[in-house]
Amino acid sequence: MKRIPVLFQLIIILSIVLIIPLSIVSQYFSSNMIQYSEDEIVSTELSNLRSDSRLTETVLFNAIDDAFQLVQDGALKKIKNIRTYKELNSDYENILVGLNVYNAIKTIQSNNNEVYSAYFYLEGADYVISSNRGIVLIDDFASVDWLTTSDNGSGAKGVWYSRKISKSSINELKVGIDNGELDVLSYVYRLNSLTTSTRGAIVINFYESRISEELNDYNSSSNKNVFIIDTEGNVITHSNKELLYSNLQEDPMINKIIEANTNNGHELYNMNNKNYLYSYYKIPRLGWIFISTHPMDALMEKTNNLLQNYVFMTIMAILIGTALSVAIAYGFSKPIRQLAREVKKTFKFDKIKNHRNEFAFITEAMDEFQRQENKLREALKTQEKETKKMALYNLLHGDLKEELEIDVIEEMFPHEFFVVIIMTLDKLDKYRDKTNSEIRRYRRSLLYQIFDKAFPAQYHVSSARYEGDEIAIIINSDIENRSELIETIQNSLQSIKNDVQQVLDNTVTFGISKIHRHRDNVKECVFEATEAIKKRMVVGGDSIHLYVDDNAYNMKFHFFHNNENRIVNYLDSGDAEGVKREIMQIVSEIKKMDNITNENILLIFSQLIGTAVKYLADNNINAGKVFGNKINNYAVIWSMDTVDEIADYVNGLFQSIISYSTKEQINSVDYWQLIDKYINEHYKEDFLFEDLADNIGISYSYMRKIVKNETGKSLIDLLNQLRIEEAKRLLVDTDDNILDIALSVGYRNTQSFNRYFKKYLGISPNQYRKQVANNMADDNSTT
Repeated sequence: MKRIPVLFQLIIILSIVLIIPLSIVSQYFSSNMIQYSEDEIVSTELSNLRSDSRLTETVLFNAIDDAFQLVQDGALKKIKNIRTYKELNSDYENILVGLNVYNAIKTIQSNNNEVYSAYFYLEGADYVISSNRGIVLIDDFASVDWLTTSDNGSGAKGVWYSRKISKSSINELKVGIDNGELDVLSYVYRLNSLTTSTRGAIVINFYESRISEELNDYNSSSNKNVFIIDTEGNVITHSNKELLYSNLQEDPMINKIIEANTNNGHELYNMNNKNYLYSYYKIPRLGWIFISTHPMDALMEKTNNLLQNYVFMTIMAILIGTALSVAIAYGFSKPIRQLAREVKKTFKFDKIKNHRNEFAFITEAMDEFQRQENKLREALKTQEKETKKMALYNLLHGDLKEELEIDVIEEMFPHEFFVVIIMTLDKLDKYRDKTNSEIRRYRRSLLYQIFDKAFPAQYHVSSARYEGDEIAIIINSDIENRSELIETIQNSLQSIKNDVQQVLDNTVTFGISKIHRHRDNVKECVFEATEAIKKRMVVGGDSIHLYVDDNAYNMKFHFFHNNENRIVNYLDSGDAEGVKREIMQIVSEIKKMDNITNENILLIFSQLIGTAVKYLADNNINAGKVFGNKINNYAVIWSMDTVDEIADYVNGLFQSIISYSTKEQINSVDYWQLIDKYINEHYKEDFLFEDLADNIGISYSYMRKIVKNETGKSLIDLLNQLRIEEAKRLLVDTDDNILDIALSVGYRNTQSFNRYFKKYLGISPNQYRKQVANNMADDNSTT
């Protein structure tokens, strides 16, 4: 087509233009006829119902997932033995446990708009932890008697109830205060040994009205209704509230849907000479059926209207198409040809072919203009950005020499006085561990925007990366008054510190230089700001520090020989508290000293690490066994920010020495004997290995290691083999059935019993009993 002139193309268009409108109208008519046919309508209704059901299921299970998360996080394990409201409020730890559970319950409600309330009821307790009433006595809460009479459900699934609840507590109802009732859909998740050792229930009450509104919100027709029933015909939710809690199984269509073998489908029903479409979608795991009803006549009304408009639209399309084709042929071709000729005369494009088609030529010419313009714009932007970046870098490092860079700096900073702020991250190694270079680069770009807007408009401010993850903020001002300028800078930093920490998800420390004249002294400003940051060692992170002159520092070296000697004595006596007390005294004394240097502090604790290493050598103890071979303790403390962090780390080293020495000197408890005795005495019972480890006083992982070393077996294998041996005896010596034997040796059901029996013996319990009986019969016959 590029070889055909525009005029000829328009003539071709004119000849076929009458066919195109007819084709469009025909396609429109055909596609809409298919869409609004009976089959397509049914498919659309089923698809909409499936989407509604999945959306509803997702909304409900978002809240249920929060409940599961509460159980998995282990927050309920700590509250399982607190049975009374008085005990729960008796001390700080119990209150904290209750608040943790309350916050988790509150999260279930706050995260889900469809949740009216959620609460946790501990079995046998006299209180309830509720999202809308807090931690209250049962009498100050709505009745929970229905929980004791309701179905327990099975396994870890939970049970749904459609019910009406009172907004009043038991005590309010007793004194005649009635706050009304609310229709809810309650989800009851009963805690069991499969998930936690705590017994009780988590109840989530969903607004029935909001679920119904979600289902019917997107329906454009008021004649359509979507509702939910269970497999027995009981109404779960319905837009007609008079039908709530009723049973619709007597309705022949509802009964037919319930008995249908498919999980989704539709039925057509004629009532009073009107056809109705019933669509349904079943969710077996919930035991729910989503049903929508819609008059079929209303759905087919659009198809009938389309048929009536078909002839009119066809005629109009032909007339409009003819008029547009003629107008384009006579009015559009001449200007296009003239424009193409002018462009060819004025510009010379080597890369563009001399097309006979004017449209193709002009299009390629415009593309070439755009490419050249974009290339020039990008080149200018890149050059400007790189020049500014390099100029700032050289300014901070005192290496500003190029005339172009000097011009950029003078334009950016027209005033005489300069102050530099260095921002550094606290606990930098941990920050780097939890982020990657892309995240850090993105966060720095956000900080540049914050810093450039943080200070008063009369200051000229620019920020740039200095070293590593440090950011330098250069402030240029005509204000010579140090106190006024520094106060303004400090106030500005305080106002943005929370924003900075939110961006980084980490605390930061700022160092502020003195005021210097002229850009040549910016390097000195950088040095001063970096030195100011070193105050973090004593003061701590998340702070702002001003530079103090070197002559203000006390250059005398300090060391605590007496504390060191006492620490060695405490190591000999195994007094862990004594060691900790001495180290805390050293920290306290350091904080009292004016302007002690960071180097002095690091040397003090390096000397203490040397004392620890010397103590191990003197006592013929391999330091690698105590500290690990791959850890450089000196490098670790030199990378830390504050004296408190260093003190905690060094104290931990000494505590490790005491712990190791104690284990070597004292005979270890025979944990295997305790484990073996307990399992042999209780293998027929249902108990948790974690509880056994807690009772003995060791971790669960260490207990597994002991059993593996002593027997070569895992804990579960040891327990199951004891149960199987006892089961073998009962199979031979008694006539008990398989279920009774399974329960008597500690299994909950025959499935688990059969699986483990076959795992260890290769045959089922029935096969084993028959095999032993046959062997005994053979022996008797031989005798």
